[in-house]
Amino acid sequence: MEWPSSRIDTWVLGLVTAGFGILAVPDSVMLYQLRCAIVLWVFALLLFVCGFPAVQGKISTAYRRIAESYPRGAPVVTILVGLVVVMLLVRGSSFFLKSNEDLSQEVPFGVEVRTAFVSDSGPLTFYMVSYRSPLGLTVSPVFYLMFVRITNLQDVGSTISGFEVAVSEKKEGPWEELVSIPLFTSSLYSLGTSVPDNSVKPEDTPTLVMGPGAFRLTAMTMENMKYAIPLRPDRTLESEFSKPIPPHSPISGWVAFDSRRQMGVAAKEIYFRITLRDTAGKLGQYVEPLPIGRGDGASTYVDTGMMRIDGRVTDISSFNVKYYSDPFPNRK
Repeated sequence: MEWPSSRIDTWVLGLVTAGFGILAVPDSVMLYQLRCAIVLWVFALLLFVCGFPAVQGKISTAYRRIAESYPRGAPVVTILVGLVVVMLLVRGSSFFLKSNEDLSQEVPFGVEVRTAFVSDSGPLTFYMVSYRSPLGLTVSPVFYLMFVRITNLQDVGSTISGFEVAVSEKKEGPWEELVSIPLFTSSLYSLGTSVPDNSVKPEDTPTLVMGPGAFRLTAMTMENMKYAIPLRPDRTLESEFSKPIPPHSPISGWVAFDSRRQMGVAAKEIYFRITLRDTAGKLGQYVEPLPIGRGDGASTYVDTGMMRIDGRVTDISSFNVKYYSDPFPNRK
């Protein structure tokens, strides 16, 4: 096989060979967009070299000596040089694309704690949940009741498979892992109504708009258990997690938590560390401060947590009281 002796033909041969070598890489190894970029790069370089012969005079002295001394070896050297240059371009482009992809994956979600009720101590708190347990009708204190907004920042839908919350008085920790209390399968009450009004029909009961901000609640007494108002959150996060979150779209809902320390953080500043993971393996961890309310009213917020009074004042003082995270006693 006769190799071209012209240096222009040598460059053309080398670059075309390198280009086709790169295009031969399987799709599983190289992104389609990257392959298209390489085709354009090779085509532009061919036009530059062939259209401007003066460029050949700027080729390194070593390469010119090889081309003049070993005419048959010049195409081989050109092919190798072309392959090295193109592969370096591929490596650099792949690193750039991967870096951008990793950067976008570092923040798959946006998280905001919009409303937070923090109870100082138990076993009776302003908000209580009731459910059936091996003890019978049972109520448990809610130390943290929060309205949380989560935004899927990815370009694809996301289904949440893990949601964990920890609390601390410092942004850097140490952290106390909270125990989730399912609102979807339990009944929520607020305690402390002094005068029951059973003349109000359930269908006439108002919807309570919980404005953004943080609210600290003091401990309640057994007397307050006699005047419990049933509440129904307009939506809970656990019910929202049952369906995929569309790309670049938010969800929001109420969540309740128990404290293994059996008390809320008493510090003026409180931080929540929220960990999210989805079924695709995306993981995000976010530290959110205690929300601060605004003086212009909750009506200025599009996404505000609400609760509806779901019935008449009820006496739940006969229910068994148990911290939700405590184990049930063993039956003898």
